[in-house]
Amino acid sequence: KRQELEPMNFRVEGAETPPTATPGMVRRISRFALEQRSRLRDAERDGVYRLMWAILKETLRCYQRNYGARTVQGQRLFRDAHRWIYSDDLSWLFSFESICLVLGIDSDRLRRELSRWRHLRDRAEQGQVRM
Repeated sequence: KRQELEPMNFRVEGAETPPTATPGMVRRISRFALEQRSRLRDAERDGVYRLMWAILKETLRCYQRNYGARTVQGQRLFRDAHRWIYSDDLSWLFSFESICLVLGIDSDRLRRELSRWRHLRDRAEQGQVRM
């Protein structure tokens, strides 16, 4: 019997969706993560896997929350998250590529979803897309 999993939400809990983030894009990224998460067998959900999920989830939250930040700290957090996500490093166990590999996530697909999200958000800020 398959255990039901709650959807992963990459938005900050307690915070409203920013007016420039499309709800559909947030749902699509969340749905993607849920599809990938459901591939894990119950026996594999030990501490290391949960830690990897937590790192990935928090980095994606940080990336989205600080995109277009105006503060130095926000810009630094976004830049660090961006570098981690777009790095091809496989030499470190907790690199983006390694985590995606271990968790069975298509890292290129996730990057494409983030790029699509950024593009839509930029267009919304320029008034080209109505939210």
